[in-house]
Amino acid sequence: MRKLLFLLPVFVLILGTALAQTGTQHGICLTWTAPTIGTGEPALSGYNVYRTIGSGPATKINTTLVIGTTYVDPNSDITVGTTYSYDVTAVDANGNESTPSNTASITPTTLIVNPGAPSGCNAKQQ
Repeated sequence: MRKLLFLLPVFVLILGTALAQTGTQHGICLTWTAPTIGTGEPALSGYNVYRTIGSGPATKINTTLVIGTTYVDPNSDITVGTTYSYDVTAVDANGNESTPSNTASITPTTLIVNPGAPSGCNAKQQ
């Protein structure tokens, strides 16, 4: 049985509102440091991101593995004044998942909302 020592959480989560942008989404930006993979160990496939709202249970919020060390939790379901806690796990090529990283928490005080779409756009041949 392989030890998953290479997947021990060596993540550092940095949180802030609207520090990053995915398409037109704003929200809570998570970043972390990738673990070191030991020689002969399976390659890292990606990450799972878990969110806890208040004192509720942790829920995985990504639908596919996160590739890279950044994830934006969009503000579509984030509420001002509510505390959100996040942790991340690493998943190797064999599907093994690490223990959770440290937990980072944030209580948003404002949400950045995208402006409304323009209207009345017309085109004509010149």
